[in-house]
Amino acid sequence: MKHLRNTPEIFFVVSAILATAEALPASAGQGRLPETLTGLWATEAASCVKPDNDDRVEITRDRIEFFAASCRIDALRQTKAGDYRMDETCEAEGEADAIAGRLIVKGRDRIEIRQGETRHALLRCPKPAAAARSNLQ
Repeated sequence: MKHLRNTPEIFFVVSAILATAEALPASAGQGRLPETLTGLWATEAASCVKPDNDDRVEITRDRIEFFAASCRIDALRQTKAGDYRMDETCEAEGEADAIAGRLIVKGRDRIEIRQGETRHALLRCPKPAAAARSNLQ
């Protein structure tokens, strides 16, 4: 039996194991975001209260819904930094495309979604009950 200590072969084996571990989905291959990232997001706070505003984005555990496009999360991998790499199938205007996306957590109420060259800097919209309470005060 050949020992692989301190040989180029061991470097290759270890590299392959590490690459595989980093590529494992964060949610057992189901492509589901954590509940903490779900909800309504928008590019600015004023867009949160306008239902027909195209700056709003609805995020569920397995979908990202833009104004004119709907993206299904097919695979999800969490990076060491806590961000998410996503394989998505996005449909817009009757066309479906496979897209490699990224969701970057910028803070508790801020995220950035990257899809190719497109970037969406978003902030969390308040839940309707919370928004109604703040309007009453």
